[in-house]
Amino acid sequence: MNKEHLTENFEQVLLSYTEMCYSVALALTRNPVHARDLTRNVLTWAWHGCDRRADTRTIKAKLLTVLRETYLQEYRRAALESPARVSKATCAPGRRSGSLGSALRGERDELGMAVSIAP
Repeated sequence: MNKEHLTENFEQVLLSYTEMCYSVALALTRNPVHARDLTRNVLTWAWHGCDRRADTRTIKAKLLTVLRETYLQEYRRAALESPARVSKATCAPGRRSGSLGSALRGERDELGMAVSIAP
């Protein structure tokens, strides 16, 4: 395989995961602008930092790991700089209001409304 083919294949694989990265970033940040920036940073890291000869089957795991770690690093930095800006109820990692588990248990979300699942 020549270098151009490896780069083209790597580019196709990377682009195929763009939407997935954005969806995960949006779930983490709950902010479209921050999610877009986070996605762009991770894809830039992958483009410049990954070996194009590497196995393309592992790129998804690498992207998700870097995405999660980058988000956590930014979250921790924001918490250290201004603790008042970071609210546990709105942007703490892993916190979900209206989750499937709470709906199955019949719990109420932060607004006091019962969460239901449409059939």
